[in-house]
Amino acid sequence: MQDYTIRQFKAALQFGFDGISMLFHRGNFIGFEQPVLDRFVRLYPGVDPCRLPVSDERLHGVWCGIKTEFITRLKQELTDFAGKKLIFHTIVETTPVSAKNFGVDIEEWARLGLIDSFCHETMETREDLTDCISQDGLIDLAAYRKALTLRPVILRDFNNTVLEKALEGAKAYQQIADKYHVDFYGVILNNPFCRRYIESRDEMRKLGVRNFSFFNYTHIASDLTQFHIVSKLGHDTVLEQPAKPKYFRTVSLDDRYIGTYEPNWRG
Repeated sequence: MQDYTIRQFKAALQFGFDGISMLFHRGNFIGFEQPVLDRFVRLYPGVDPCRLPVSDERLHGVWCGIKTEFITRLKQELTDFAGKKLIFHTIVETTPVSAKNFGVDIEEWARLGLIDSFCHETMETREDLTDCISQDGLIDLAAYRKALTLRPVILRDFNNTVLEKALEGAKAYQQIADKYHVDFYGVILNNPFCRRYIESRDEMRKLGVRNFSFFNYTHIASDLTQFHIVSKLGHDTVLEQPAKPKYFRTVSLDDRYIGTYEPNWRG
């Protein structure tokens, strides 16, 4: 899988891009593959890693170590392939704690100079171990397998409207960015109320966040009222003024309402 990922990036770099962006906030990128099991057993003999919750620091250490080794290799091979300096950016989960649940140690990547910038998103991966813990405090694998037939066990929380969670992550991430001199972009909550965009920005600026990101920006581009506000969030003049959104008439095409479509839906 690592070889495949590197090949895909190399194919893209042939078009002349000056950097890459890696998304580590959607999906699980590492688990209990054989290399993981082999390394864990060497480090912690007698412990079954499959019986540990994903929040266990021993799992974090193995997962983060393997993932960091991959990012190190990725950067070296892509830089050699491109023959020039590339910009390496990544998107991570809402907080550094949840990011480690599946192997992303953003502070280590920044410390080693593996990334130039990063942003966080309103997504967190967690594990619901209700009725899956045995008396010794570890996972009962039989109960875990049964739970999988009844409900999702690995969950992804979408914190699109939870400003406190976004601020928790932004504070920790900005401290990492300042410490290792990389750029951090705080996530602006995806919300139909324009006032919430400005609230997110204002609260993050109080924490020292200087840059902002907005995932799925094309969805906002289809709503000109929201687009007017979001596109100005980084402007100092707007920071000093109240929100004054512009309103536009509903658009239609062939007698059909198309206001919810993305701008390029017809090519």
